[in-house]
Amino acid sequence: MANKVSVDKEKSSIIFTGSAVGKSHDVRFNEWEGWLLVDKNKILGFEGKIKADSVNTGIPNLDNHLKSDDFFDIENYPKISFSGKVDEKSKNTMKGKLIFRGVTKEISFPVKATDNSIHAEFKLDIIPYKMRYLDINKEIKVRFDFYR
Repeated sequence: MANKVSVDKEKSSIIFTGSAVGKSHDVRFNEWEGWLLVDKNKILGFEGKIKADSVNTGIPNLDNHLKSDDFFDIENYPKISFSGKVDEKSKNTMKGKLIFRGVTKEISFPVKATDNSIHAEFKLDIIPYKMRYLDINKEIKVRFDFYR
């Protein structure tokens, strides 16, 4: 039975990178929480929630646009959440459920898990999540590093 261990937020990070022709922006969030699922000192998965209105690019006008219904639509969808486990067979793939803009999808992506951390970098297709702003690439890069 896995135990939930809070992520060390001082060491850990979640970054989305969106891009359009000739530019890209890293998107961080000031308010989020996460838990590593640990059994016998081995990380088996991750659960987390992001407060969507805590988006922080360092550019106030961009932050406001990202909060609008073009992107995160924080009024209707205040949280982004994910719950997943490392695939028992491959050991380097995480499979889980992402809830974003009211859409729940099963996703999988490569991960590297150690005894004390889990890391990933992958592209996420935003088309299924019904973003209204179409002048960006249809995939965003997601990177996370979670430490206990």
